[in-house]
Amino acid sequence: MIRKIDRYFCDAVATAARPICLGTIAVIVLAVPGSVAAQSMIQIDRARQIARSDLDYDAPASRSEEGMPIGNGRMGTLVWTTPSALKMQINRVDVHAMDSTTFSFPRADSDYGYGCGYVDINFDNSEAEVFSGPSFHQHLSLYKGVMIAQGGGITARALGWAGGDVIAIEIDDQRAAPLPIEVDLRMLRFQWAPGKTFYQEKEHANIFHTKAHTATSMLGIQDGVVTLAQQFREAEFYDSSAVAIAVAGRASKAHYANETTVRLSVSPGRGRFTVLIGSAASSNPSEDAIGAAIAQIKSAGGKTFSGLERDTAQWWRTFWERGAVYMHSASGQADLVEENYDYFLYLMGSSSRGDFPPRFGGMLWFTNGDLSRWGSQYWWANTIAYYSNLMPANRLELLEPLFSMYSGMLDACALAAQQQWGSQGIWIPEITFYNGPEKLPDDIAAELQDLIAFLSRQARHKVRVEQQGENEVGR
Repeated sequence: MIRKIDRYFCDAVATAARPICLGTIAVIVLAVPGSVAAQSMIQIDRARQIARSDLDYDAPASRSEEGMPIGNGRMGTLVWTTPSALKMQINRVDVHAMDSTTFSFPRADSDYGYGCGYVDINFDNSEAEVFSGPSFHQHLSLYKGVMIAQGGGITARALGWAGGDVIAIEIDDQRAAPLPIEVDLRMLRFQWAPGKTFYQEKEHANIFHTKAHTATSMLGIQDGVVTLAQQFREAEFYDSSAVAIAVAGRASKAHYANETTVRLSVSPGRGRFTVLIGSAASSNPSEDAIGAAIAQIKSAGGKTFSGLERDTAQWWRTFWERGAVYMHSASGQADLVEENYDYFLYLMGSSSRGDFPPRFGGMLWFTNGDLSRWGSQYWWANTIAYYSNLMPANRLELLEPLFSMYSGMLDACALAAQQQWGSQGIWIPEITFYNGPEKLPDDIAAELQDLIAFLSRQARHKVRVEQQGENEVGR
């Protein structure tokens, strides 16, 4: 039988969408009708429906991996708290620290990518902790794409702006005695180099060596904006990223805090101001990733936080109107399935709108720097699990990064088919870097084909021997 359905579905829903009865489970599948007349048949309070899948914490996350995700499809972060700080790690789908040509990371899980920098918003409060106790509350609205964290007189609202590569955080400080707020931008990695410490401190840069691979992190200050750039090099390979942070609506001062951190110190005061975090990436050494990240901030700086919030809410509102699944059962299990279904769509909408798909092992939600299981390559069996059901979910545009990446490695896959299999087709490995299989030296490719041919002959010979044995037994 069909259980009572929440009132955000109007009475007409019974005739416009047929409930599917599975025992005591009520399932209603709603697709976007093709005409205005048909749309008028269904009136759904979509915001209330999607709110069933919101994340809501009455106590701080115990681990960074439990933070709340926000993103615009290209850049993203989890947002978590410590008693005195709001914390993030900015990640991008198009930051690749190495490609298929690398030979510097032979150990499993040692290759990395996607991370751009740590961001901490520190609330100095000597009298009491901010994000703790009964005043703490953190909430993620999937329908609007906005995260809110509250505690100790501080309210922070954060979003991934739909109009550009910017994460915006509005801080409302209503403490009785406001104190300075510090926004720290930190390197993901640091390697001490004997004899070069003075140079590193002077240049605010650090070069992390892994065999022939280098990862250079460079802090900077430009006109009150703090920046962190990364450059990855190995032989002919190059990739880069940049994060830029500015404060709007409150006076702030930029300075270097230590060897790994550049800081914006925000003047104390009651009321609101906005932290704008822009990012960019490029695989072209002649392109200025820092300038591109600052340009993202400037594009958002002409808007208030409310304006950025309206842009983002409009994108998500359109996203959610494209289709929905409502499920209910007395046990609550069907409701749980619906909540996770919507949450999954939110994660994909937040991370799958760039030139590359989010990598299965962490997506855009890395929090521990370069540390991740399974390295930085893409595993097809895991990746396709995210994408196989987006078509029936009416979210075809989220498939574009997947096709874009694999189409981009077409030439490499054709060469691999020729070198490794003697085929004129293409060979797409189960496990591959974003740019496809590596090109083999000609002598190794020839040896590999000889080996495959030898193993093939052995296998055929084994089959013939086994068949002869079976025939003799049959006689």
